[in-house]
Amino acid sequence: MKSLLFLLEKEFTQIFRDKTMLKMMVGVPIFQLIILVNAATFDLKNTNLTVMDFDRSNNSRELVKRFSDSPFFTAVLSTNSEQEAYTAIEKGRADAILTIPRNFERDIAVNHKASVMVEINAINASAAGLINSYSNTIISNFNQDQLLPGQKVTMPIKADIAYWYNPELNYKFFMLPGILVILVTIMGSFMAAINMVKEKELGTIEQLNVTPLRKSSFIASKLLPFWVIAIIELSFGLLIGFVLFNLQVKGSFFCSL
Repeated sequence: MKSLLFLLEKEFTQIFRDKTMLKMMVGVPIFQLIILVNAATFDLKNTNLTVMDFDRSNNSRELVKRFSDSPFFTAVLSTNSEQEAYTAIEKGRADAILTIPRNFERDIAVNHKASVMVEINAINASAAGLINSYSNTIISNFNQDQLLPGQKVTMPIKADIAYWYNPELNYKFFMLPGILVILVTIMGSFMAAINMVKEKELGTIEQLNVTPLRKSSFIASKLLPFWVIAIIELSFGLLIGFVLFNLQVKGSFFCSL
């Protein structure tokens, strides 16, 4: 036990003596945490939409309005030229094209059915899938309101979904803990490996090999310092989450460690 304490003292001395390693262990993960939490998201908002409304009727304008009122779509172009619409897609000014054909309102009134077309730029497959899902939801709601005006469909079984830990589905509350754990884990193992390589290069590890040390003490002396630093980083990261993103830790903090 006494030899382990001496080894831990040596490891902490080496860590705090190397200013570059200390900055990499503390500064880099915190900086990455602040950047990645704002950059990484599964949400898809402000999808640029090009509208080709060939019907120009009340129903067609209502459908376009539903897309525009959605928080996921922004109508950036309205045109009757297919070439202009496809050019907007090719140049990245639009992500999807909504095409409403002629006689759209008449088909709804007479045949109780009509067709619209949504063309999506699928260069990003996951984003295209979300756009397709949002579009189908808007069109489905519009379709229900047109076929059953003023009526509400009552389902015999209704499921109410409640999210306990993130009721507002704020993506930052999902991302911050996951990114924080990944950063702390990677940096801890990465720095432990760097420390071992550095000792190999300096030759001090050869001196340790000829001393009467147990392998368990040697391994523990290499892991425990970085585990302690990782816990400090985790605590500091949670503090940043509380201050910058209002992410509150509920429950026992020490049990979570």
